[in-house]
Amino acid sequence: MVDLEKMQRDVDKCLTLLQQITENRNGETLAVQEEEKPIGIDEAADFLGVRRQTVYQRIDKLPHRKRFGKLYFFKSELLEYLKEGAS
Repeated sequence: MVDLEKMQRDVDKCLTLLQQITENRNGETLAVQEEEKPIGIDEAADFLGVRRQTVYQRIDKLPHRKRFGKLYFFKSELLEYLKEGAS
């Protein structure tokens, strides 16, 4: 039989530990970042505000990965590319 009170205490302990882990030495809460997921060429084109064809034409200059015959991008890398002012 499941002891619900014990389970609740265990959950509370886990939450307390998680809160302690996300606080740094100054008592400030750290941001917990989710892992960034790759995007495809259509979403990359939308993000950059260009057509899909333009992405293909500039692929040698854009940060990307190619796996299994498909192109993948990360928004953070595309944003960094734009900030650098690369043409």
